[in-house]
Amino acid sequence: MKREHNMDAYRGINEQVSIVVPVYNVAEYIAETIHMVEQQTYTNWELILVEDCSTDNSYERIKERIRKSAHADKIHLIRQSRNGGAARARNTGVNVARGRYIAYLDADDVWLASKLEEQLLFMKQKSAAFSFTSYEYGDERARPTGRIVHVPGKLNFKKALSQTVIFTSTVMFDTWHMDKNLIRMPEIGSEDTATWWKILKTGITAYGMDRVLTVYRRSANSLSANKVVAVQRLWNLLRRVAGFGTLLSAWYLMRWAFHATTRRVWFKKVNGRSDSKNRIMILSSGAAELFAMTAVYAYVWFHMYYPILQQQRISVDGYDFGKGLKLYSKGHLLVLVIYFVLMFFFLKMYRGTGLGESKPGSTFFSQVFAILTVDAITYFQLSLMRNWLVSPRPMMMIVVWQVMISLVISFLFYSIYRSVFPARELLLISNEDNVEPILGRFSMRADMYYIVKTVNLQQEMDKVKELCREYASGVVIWNVADQKRYELLRYCYEHNIRVYLMPQMEDVLLGGIEKLHQFDTSIYLLSNYPEQIEERVLKRLLDIVVSLLLIILTSPVMLMMCIYVRCCDQADAVLSGRNAVPEMNVFLNC
Repeated sequence: MKREHNMDAYRGINEQVSIVVPVYNVAEYIAETIHMVEQQTYTNWELILVEDCSTDNSYERIKERIRKSAHADKIHLIRQSRNGGAARARNTGVNVARGRYIAYLDADDVWLASKLEEQLLFMKQKSAAFSFTSYEYGDERARPTGRIVHVPGKLNFKKALSQTVIFTSTVMFDTWHMDKNLIRMPEIGSEDTATWWKILKTGITAYGMDRVLTVYRRSANSLSANKVVAVQRLWNLLRRVAGFGTLLSAWYLMRWAFHATTRRVWFKKVNGRSDSKNRIMILSSGAAELFAMTAVYAYVWFHMYYPILQQQRISVDGYDFGKGLKLYSKGHLLVLVIYFVLMFFFLKMYRGTGLGESKPGSTFFSQVFAILTVDAITYFQLSLMRNWLVSPRPMMMIVVWQVMISLVISFLFYSIYRSVFPARELLLISNEDNVEPILGRFSMRADMYYIVKTVNLQQEMDKVKELCREYASGVVIWNVADQKRYELLRYCYEHNIRVYLMPQMEDVLLGGIEKLHQFDTSIYLLSNYPEQIEERVLKRLLDIVVSLLLIILTSPVMLMMCIYVRCCDQADAVLSGRNAVPEMNVFLNC
């Protein structure tokens, strides 16, 4: 059923967003709020305004604005019989909401025009029931102040206790994937945070979209004063809603203060990430891992292998090869440099250097292959120096320690990298209306990429190019005709915009070209030669040798499995009253 719902979502069926806005004494803002919703690039919405017995003329302003609106049929005004507060007003709006998705909006806050479109696309790629976005503080006129609250990629209940980063006007819920009753707010202080905790306590994960789509209108005088109020409210929530004791509440309050402080300092340093920072972090981590692996080898070299190589070289049959190996500092350095270069080469060849960018499991296994290869080569190098096979135990110790280093660094660095560099925001350009297959592919690496906006090339090319500049973090060109494809590629290249390209047939063919330097102009050689007879024979011989080796290695295991299965069958026969096969009695007796 869940899959059917996702299919419907991509086809635009029942994708309405119900926007719930509590209204109380916001006459100066409410017309702007309605206009802002009407300007959303995503048009399948309904606006539910719950008027909570304002003492100004908010109700009259709303009615007047609806009469002039071209979207009057999509705007619903509900007037409460008595003032009940923001929580009760939102709950009233949720009760009448008809959309699959529900979004909260405070009447004095401001949404970007693409807010609904981008957040919906984000939720589909994450299969999220609960999402929220980053936001920016604004002044009394909602002019951005530059103070941005960034959000983590995921938030569970435990993390939410010390990270109150979910802002009400940024949240959106998918009622197909969560109980609608969870969205209703309790009528207590900090009802919004209490609601998020209630939802997350059920095991639902909140997904954060680190993109500013909302401006939080705040007066300058209220910013410092509300910090004290925020501490008092969080303390009450920890004690009453979470049900913690004094010590545990104090612990989470300190963690909250620590996260709030470090988040501001950290994001000032790393926000606005660039590819250069990305590369520096990957290179530094890769270099650290290479030096650590070389250090393990250096320890074993100086303490185990070099003392052996210094001894008189005498074979097992008594033949004297002469004096042992004598090295000075430069000789030792050369041995370690050769090992370092070998390790770097094979890590690069097996693609084990993509720390942070590749999945940690894939990186780890690639590095294990590189470690085994380099250490096997090094072992035979040492044996040649000795003129006989040296003990493999020190080399096995090297392998074990290096595998442990690789395991720790692969997963630890991936976690650090993903916390510093969130998923890259991409613009999808395609000729297709149904982008489900494309979104599905990119959702497989949601840790690295997510599609922020989709553009169909039926629009004017100038408009598409303008969007490319806006989403300069990356552009995906998918199934685009040759002429427009070339134009977009050239434009992105000229403006230093990263491009992810769906390969076409000519791209696949050009991937196997050979560059020739026959004269002053380079030419490409593209050929399709069939395999020669000697190549076929060599491949078949290699297949046979590898198959025989695998059969020899796995035959004991297969034999034991066969004996085990036969014994189980005979045991079942005995228990059921049938006679066992005589030749298997020996196994049963054992």
